[in-house]
Amino acid sequence: MTTVPVRDHVGTTVPLTRRARRGLAARAGRLRDRVVPELAALIEDPHHDTRLDDDYYRATRQLAELSALLDRCEPVEALPDDPRRVDLGEAVTVRLEDGTLERYLIVHPAEVTLGGLRVSAASPLGGALLGRSVGEAVEISAPGGRYRCVIISAERQPYAADDVGPDESAGER
Repeated sequence: MTTVPVRDHVGTTVPLTRRARRGLAARAGRLRDRVVPELAALIEDPHHDTRLDDDYYRATRQLAELSALLDRCEPVEALPDDPRRVDLGEAVTVRLEDGTLERYLIVHPAEVTLGGLRVSAASPLGGALLGRSVGEAVEISAPGGRYRCVIISAERQPYAADDVGPDESAGER
């Protein structure tokens, strides 16, 4: 079984999808180029609203955290892949007890906020699926209660299943 770090530790690599690396880099760029300089200019005024101090602190802290994360990230697509097992960065199809099929992309917790069909590897569902085999029945202990599902497929794609953003065409993959 491939071990993938889910909790970040200084010096460890962080596996992220291509879309996550791009999205987080764009967010860091906005903070660095626009938000932090604008807030810095506003707090220079001796009569500024003191709530801006907190905003400036949060923005600089978020920028530092994003920069550190991006410095340590590696492409999840480059991790070893076992087509019989659910690994980080894979699109997983499960059948719920009522027969409904659902598809999720198992990702590092840092990229869940990018939306789509992403499920954190640290969540009850992601943690229950990670490392399991295709065809295996899995019980998930979620805050809303326990439920079961069967893993139908786990697919590693050259780029994540929802990697094409709204401003990209499929031809740019």
